[in-house]
Amino acid sequence: MFEIAAAVVACLVGAALSVRFSFFALVPALLVVLVLVALGEVARGETIWLTGATMLLAAICAQVGYFAGSALRFMDENRRVNRRRESPVVRSVWKLPVN
Repeated sequence: MFEIAAAVVACLVGAALSVRFSFFALVPALLVVLVLVALGEVARGETIWLTGATMLLAAICAQVGYFAGSALRFMDENRRVNRRRESPVVRSVWKLPVN
């Protein structure tokens, strides 16, 4: 159960980082996540193999979350640009053709 919680939290941390920071902010965040996961697994008395697997899962989920957050941010910005371009005011000022 701890493994699933760690994966979900890591995914959310990665998505939250993608909204505000560049890719380089993911490195220190991954280190913090990995330390917290390792401490949690050691406190539960798990084996080294399960600890390593959980740390790997958390790192992968953080990167997937970062990628998903970046993709959502890109799609949102693209939608905003297209909405501005389709505005009648912008069309009249920029003399854009009507599709």
